[in-house]
Amino acid sequence: MVETPRKTASWQGFGTLGKLTVNLLAAGSVLYSLGMIAYFILRLLVGERSSLVALGSSLMPPALLPALPLQVALLALGRRKAALLLLPSTLWFLFQYGPFFLPRGSAVPEGASQLRVMSFNLGGRVGDYDALIALIRSTDADVVALQEFSMLTSDTLAQGLADDYPHQALNPGNRFAHGVGLFSRYPIVDDFYYADFALGSQRTRLDFNGTPITIYNAHPVSPQTQGGFDGARRSAEIAVLLADAAEEALPMLLVGDFNTTDQSEDYGLIRAQYGDAFRAVGWGLGPT
Repeated sequence: MVETPRKTASWQGFGTLGKLTVNLLAAGSVLYSLGMIAYFILRLLVGERSSLVALGSSLMPPALLPALPLQVALLALGRRKAALLLLPSTLWFLFQYGPFFLPRGSAVPEGASQLRVMSFNLGGRVGDYDALIALIRSTDADVVALQEFSMLTSDTLAQGLADDYPHQALNPGNRFAHGVGLFSRYPIVDDFYYADFALGSQRTRLDFNGTPITIYNAHPVSPQTQGGFDGARRSAEIAVLLADAAEEALPMLLVGDFNTTDQSEDYGLIRAQYGDAFRAVGWGLGPT
């Protein structure tokens, strides 16, 4: 009886180059795993008082995306120790984002009134206004909240969308990435502009078929990266918005570009008071 040699790793048969590739993959995976474990520990111990933790939170969820495919690859290659180091990152990804890939029903009660709202960061400059107007119309949104809303954009859209959105609260900026604007099919009762914010934000009240609704079109400034990662200005602006929102007695929506991720402490403060529409009915990772 001849005993067949047992394979010890799936890269056998690919020669030296294959072995080197597997070793490099395992080594890179170990470094990645140790970095993620350090982030989790620091996050638990000191939170975003550490700029490294704040930076790590701002890189989620893309920073977690390699975990699951690496886990599968390492297990297939027989690198169980390296795969074990990856387990915290893989489990965190599955816990935080796995439910978003499962079938989900509608959270809207049958017969409820619905308001369709679009939030859109224009990216500071618009190259094709006709395409932008067509895109906004195609969403059939009742309210359109725009960020990075320049004076030229304001003038162009005010005319181009006048028939679709006769009610407008426009606060264009004269600097790159500055300014916000809101277009509505429903009457606008009043509008307040946060001129002290670095990029501008607004609080607008609508008459929705006899029901007043407050909509915050928010654009807190992105964290500063010179001299280290610093989100203090963003946190301060979000704190102002939350303090004002806490005084509201009307039905309310917070929309916009918050320059944060769902793993940041600022997001946690928002979630402590309000529901996340994407978490209720969204699918996938929801990148923008």
